Amino acid sequence: MNLKRLIRLVATVICVYQLAQSIYKYFSRPTAVSEADVALSDLNQPPVVVICPKIKENSTALKDLGYRRSFSFFLGKPEGLPDNQYSWVGLDGSLTFDEAKKIIFSEEFEIDLTHHVKSSFFANETNTVNLSNIFIPLYGNCKMAKELDFKNNLGFLEISSTVSVEVFVIDPSLVTHFSIPQESFTGADIHLDIFEEEKEEAKPDAISATEENATTEKSNFIFIKSLLKGNYSNDLIEINTTVTEASSMELSKKIQKRSVGSKTKSSDLQYFKIKIKRRTLLPDEGCDTYRESSFAQCIQKELSQKLKPLFQCIPPWMTSNQNDICNGIVNNASTDGTDTQIRDVVFPLMMNNEVDWKCRRPCTTMTAIARKMYQKKLAPDETPSVRLVLDYTVKDTATVITFTGFDLVIDIGSSLGLWLGMSAVSLADDAINIFKWGSKHKLIK
Repeated sequence: MNLKRLIRLVATVICVYQLAQSIYKYFSRPTAVSEADVALSDLNQPPVVVICPKIKENSTALKDLGYRRSFSFFLGKPEGLPDNQYSWVGLDGSLTFDEAKKIIFSEEFEIDLTHHVKSSFFANETNTVNLSNIFIPLYGNCKMAKELDFKNNLGFLEISSTVSVEVFVIDPSLVTHFSIPQESFTGADIHLDIFEEEKEEAKPDAISATEENATTEKSNFIFIKSLLKGNYSNDLIEINTTVTEASSMELSKKIQKRSVGSKTKSSDLQYFKIKIKRRTLLPDEGCDTYRESSFAQCIQKELSQKLKPLFQCIPPWMTSNQNDICNGIVNNASTDGTDTQIRDVVFPLMMNNEVDWKCRRPCTTMTAIARKMYQKKLAPDETPSVRLVLDYTVKDTATVITFTGFDLVIDIGSSLGLWLGMSAVSLADDAINIFKWGSKHKLIK
């Protein structure tokens, strides 16, 4: 009898121990990383192609509206305004934002994006892709292709343009009204260069508008590097002036050496291979699934919370809501009378850097890796283009929970089964004793 009770006790201890281990394992949420290959057509959100002109702004127009550089425009600080006033529509505040944007950033260019697919063994099909507009700080008016159909893996995307452009293949889940996630595009730079030359020889002291823009762009680059180091002071004006003067001398020398030529285009046809990688994290890892909203909507809501108390509105390049945009000249309601709070929000957004957001990044993100395949010289009368060949196989990496609620139920059943098995002998003996006791007291006939 003592042995039977000992067996039952041992079975009970083992069962309780296994149950405790299973419950602890379930709540500790053990994870593992799984890798698989999925088809590009199976992605809920295919990658987005964004095309931006290389010549971003008209430096003369910027100065006419009172802005020293494009940074000043996006910050809303034309020269001559008091420190506590801002304007994204020029110094006098008489324009609308769309009018100011059209004056500063060129819109007179054409971009064609076509999708070439093999519809049958002998025939090819060419579809024109619809492009939407997106206005991005430091890039200006860009074109974005969202509705790409990759059900047919035999094909490529072809981009042609009337101006030099840069191309990005990016993660759609991180696109906002005013920014693209450049960190989601790695590998080779994709650009289409269109060259034009004057028919007459230029004068030695003449600098074209394109070259002037290039000069300003170079000075902006130094300005950007200074901003990344946290330098927001007006001392950068001296740096800008020095660079502009030095660059002007270099450009003058180039013009003197430039030979007379007719209008020409780039003679290159470039092929790029695009490999897509998708990564899925768990919400425990600092991300959000955004089932009822999106990352872009969250950013818009948080921008409203950060900037409306200061301006009673939102800078017009940050929102599409016409009821929220700042019109004309606005005052900064900051109690300290400085624009420090504005810079802390606006500059990182312009630089596409991380901001101290409450909005968490989506749990599922993707990265596009570009590799240049080859470059082909074309005849002068042929149209240069960039062709993107997207790899149909996507490398999918996901963090998964290795012990789920279903596994917990299985473990509980196994533990109870072990307990019943080891206690079977003792339970049978108890049943016999209960039967004998009942028969003795005439409870069981």
